[in-house]
Amino acid sequence: FFILLVVAFFGCTQPTPPKPPENLIEVGDLEEIPELSEEEQEEDRDWIADYDLRKKQLQDLGLEDSKQKIAVIEQKKKIIESKSALKEEVDTILKARAEKKALEIFNEKIAGKIKKDSKISSEEIKELIVKASKGELEVEELKKILIEKLGISDEEVEAMISEATSKGKDVKKVLLKKILEETTTLSKDELNKVIQKVEKVATETNELLTKIGNATTAKEIRKILEEAGDISEEEIKSIVEKNEKVLAEEKSFLRETMAKLYARLQRDRRLNIEEAFCANIEGLLDHLL
Repeated sequence: FFILLVVAFFGCTQPTPPKPPENLIEVGDLEEIPELSEEEQEEDRDWIADYDLRKKQLQDLGLEDSKQKIAVIEQKKKIIESKSALKEEVDTILKARAEKKALEIFNEKIAGKIKKDSKISSEEIKELIVKASKGELEVEELKKILIEKLGISDEEVEAMISEATSKGKDVKKVLLKKILEETTTLSKDELNKVIQKVEKVATETNELLTKIGNATTAKEIRKILEEAGDISEEEIKSIVEKNEKVLAEEKSFLRETMAKLYARLQRDRRLNIEEAFCANIEGLLDHLL
């Protein structure tokens, strides 16, 4: 690390060769190396043979452990797939809840106040409210409606976006409000209340997803869903049961993986090859965790 810093600051210029120490011993001044005795040569041969044997042993164990690694990876992959499927189901249920609330907002606050000469239909407005409540509305989609369907100039739309950004406002809220201004007879106060209600639903959906994602027990998830409301008992039961199964699988996986790692450490100690922990051999004490 220090060398990298030095190179970064000073580049790669050739360093000045250091002066040789005053007491430098020339190779020619060294005494002749004596011949090894037969006993010393035998000791060296034994050491080399032992080293080669241990190296071969490490490689063999690496092949054996690699098989275990594959099994662990497959097991982990199944757990990830189960968690992803559960998350997708939770997301679907919460988005359905958001859509239900969005339709309530539309029917109660907007449906009866759409202008007769509105350039976009009631269904299109409803779809915008639903998308906004689910957090699926995009700025580009809103811009396209304002410019292509409502006839507002590109310059005016960009000016609205610029002003909203400079004031720290949510651009999507500002553009959606403009669309409702152009297509409904809602008063300014009514528009603000509609936007607030839609935003509340979207915020609730995100918060529920986060809470469920952070929950550590099925009981906790049930409580979150029950308190949220507008979710059927059948849906709650399905999520809770699947969550219990996923948690059990994950705990079992972690327990088994730790046991395997411990068994391998014990094995290496028994075989007197503790260095296997640091050996750069494929498979040996790989990233099981």
